[in-house]
Amino acid sequence: MLQFSRTNNVGVHIIADDIGVWISTDVWTVPVQKDIAKRYADNYLNPTVANQVNMGFFDYQGKVFFTHDNAKMVFSVQEAKDVIDLIKTTYP
Repeated sequence: MLQFSRTNNVGVHIIADDIGVWISTDVWTVPVQKDIAKRYADNYLNPTVANQVNMGFFDYQGKVFFTHDNAKMVFSVQEAKDVIDLIKTTYP
């Protein structure tokens, strides 16, 4: 489980289990099936298999944007690395 803090006391919680990755704030939860989460993690920073459908992790101006369906979240580079490491460790 990972936890990050945001402004205005909003917490971000990320859990990976046998179903998938659950990205939650105090207000909403985004489930990402494990095979899709693994693809997003594997494709991050891979120019030959980039997330060309505007889904997954993307670097932009020193931040990492995550999109999945209608959900969008911004991570610091270190937070994104931690999330990707969690995915890759959980789903080798």
